[in-house]
Amino acid sequence: MAGYNVVVIAPALKTSMYNDIRLEAFPRISSRLRRVVVGLYRMTQMAIREKADIYQFHDPELIGVAILLRFLGKRVVYDVHEDLPQDVYNKDFLPRRLLPFIAFIVACVEAVSSRLFSGIVTATPTIAARFPEHKTVCVKNYPVWESYGSATMAVPDAPASAVYVGGLSEVRGIEIMLEAARGISEKRPYTLLLAGKFRPQSLEVAATEHDFVEYLGQVSPDNIPEILAKAQIGIVVLSPLQSYIDALPLKLFEYMAAGLPIIASNFGVMKKIVSESKCGLLVQPGSVKELAEAQEYLFDHPEEATLMGKRGRAAIQQKYNWEKEAAVLVDFYDQL
Repeated sequence: MAGYNVVVIAPALKTSMYNDIRLEAFPRISSRLRRVVVGLYRMTQMAIREKADIYQFHDPELIGVAILLRFLGKRVVYDVHEDLPQDVYNKDFLPRRLLPFIAFIVACVEAVSSRLFSGIVTATPTIAARFPEHKTVCVKNYPVWESYGSATMAVPDAPASAVYVGGLSEVRGIEIMLEAARGISEKRPYTLLLAGKFRPQSLEVAATEHDFVEYLGQVSPDNIPEILAKAQIGIVVLSPLQSYIDALPLKLFEYMAAGLPIIASNFGVMKKIVSESKCGLLVQPGSVKELAEAQEYLFDHPEEATLMGKRGRAAIQQKYNWEKEAAVLVDFYDQL
């Protein structure tokens, strides 16, 4: 990448090379306690051995490792994709009464530690506003246009199908997607393509028992363009949580890059992007009726759906692509 040799230290079965990036395998540790105590010690050792010019980390569990690297004189970049304090409220395993206190502690830890880091990279402008302006840059997580430049547009007279790629959970709309799909499948041949991990896992059994669902499991990013080419509509109906209002979900842009008309929740940044690009329809979050009707409309108006898909692809090519964002990131590295 622009003259940088990139090494990724992450859980994997073995060390390998991927597109000129060396993946250093980090042993998987299932126990959270052992991961914190033993895992972080091993991670620190592996990081120090690399003798890198810049260390970039994303997992908040690694803040302690990052601080140690700073004390050793290393340049460290904190890569922030989520509004961490706000995201605490989405953790079902935490006691509800303690959520405000936990969120406050998380915010304090993040605020204090971030002042020690060499730089901060965020995924949205809203997250960037929480950190020191002089050392923060916003690099949006857009798709690589090169991966979709030759994408085949959906065939208008193909069997009706829609796709969702990403985390499969209630707050991300899996239940209303299934209910809407049930109604559509009673009227016409229809397939709902799902790719990602179910949370909780019990949802998988309920979802995959339906004939109209094709579950593809967790897929490699390299395979996503091929999966999207099988569908006619891309769905991203997130719940209106605070952490999603300013989110830039990668799946939205991947659908656009693939030339799919979008059906998205009618709020936040998603609403603005879909409206400005004129690349899809907006529905009320949680409305099975509106989601089903929006899909039926696009199936019944293939020419309009195709035009929406073309507008989405044009927006990706001109504006929402990783090639432009990569230049911002490299410039940020060069100035550290």
